[in-house]
Amino acid sequence: MSAHNQEEKPNPFTQHPGDVQDPSNPSTSHVDAARRAHFILEFKRRPFPSLKSMKEDAEKPDGLEMFKQRVVEVKSQYADDLAALQRLQGEEYHEDALDKFLSKDESQYLVPSENNPTAVAAYKAMEALYNSRSQYVLNTKFADDRERLDHTYLHTLLPLEGQVARITKRDEEMRREKAKRFPGTVAEFRALDSETQLRVATYLTSDPLKQENMRAQYGWVWRQTQALVDMCGTDGGFMIEVKAAARKQ
Repeated sequence: MSAHNQEEKPNPFTQHPGDVQDPSNPSTSHVDAARRAHFILEFKRRPFPSLKSMKEDAEKPDGLEMFKQRVVEVKSQYADDLAALQRLQGEEYHEDALDKFLSKDESQYLVPSENNPTAVAAYKAMEALYNSRSQYVLNTKFADDRERLDHTYLHTLLPLEGQVARITKRDEEMRREKAKRFPGTVAEFRALDSETQLRVATYLTSDPLKQENMRAQYGWVWRQTQALVDMCGTDGGFMIEVKAAARKQ
């Protein structure tokens, strides 16, 4: 190993020729495990949450906003870890290139008359083997590291996005079902959310043709709507309230 490698702290993901795990060199799983462990310890450290924060998280309702927030957090975490991994791989690539340069035996190429043809041929064969294996090692490890990182985050992200989709669909179905229910009393009208109240007020202040179109659009039944229609005709104060609500559109 070069003096450069001896002076600097070893890179957590450093993998040298001969360490690649293949049928001819099967005993390197511990090396890969060490690389992964170093990466986790050096680049994926997360502050341990306090008991208070854990309790607050446990008490949060599992609603849509919570799952959306978790999706954002996981994506942000993935971006940070991917950037760290790419920096690490860049350092490893630079170190690997420097090792190749420093390990070249220039004594074989001093003076043509002094070169030993047998030694030169052997050196060239070893250099070709070294280059082919080292390129395989570097590319394979880089791809493996990225695939492992992607798999880890997708394993967390996909269920969260599934929850967001399911809750969104459920809420939309509930909203549509709620929109089909026409209020039967003044109290029910006043208890409506602003969007639904505006829709009902628009209906109550519209002409019969538009009312018919709105009943078809929202699935309302005529007899279901007639109670408030009659109320608007007999209660002037309520009619003023309905017109004020309709003007908010």
